[in-house]
Amino acid sequence: MIGKFYLLLGSTALLLVSACGGDSEPEPVACTASIEAGILIQVTDSASGNPISCAARAVVTAGTYSETVDNPSGPACFDTAILGAVFERAGTYAITVSKPGYLDFAINDVVVTAGVCHVNTVTVQARLSPM
Repeated sequence: MIGKFYLLLGSTALLLVSACGGDSEPEPVACTASIEAGILIQVTDSASGNPISCAARAVVTAGTYSETVDNPSGPACFDTAILGAVFERAGTYAITVSKPGYLDFAINDVVVTAGVCHVNTVTVQARLSPM
């Protein structure tokens, strides 16, 4: 048996399809209206392990798609901040993280998959080495 459910969140309608055996009706899925990051990037110093995200920049690409995420420096910055990218966007990504005084960190083939309601978030540990 295949069931179809339409869930309305704000002005967005989601179609949820489930398949199961037997005579029981499938349980409907309740999705939240939140927008989830596909990738979370934790920027740390490779030697100390301390968070160093202030003044860090991450460039996330997939084919012709490119997104830049900056964590500004200054008094409002927290080094413990985690950089979020590719909100609700599944795909395979390359990431480059840069910060003044550090060598760039690069990683390829970071896969973000689609879930029932949101993407399945992937956390990347960007360990930057001082110059």
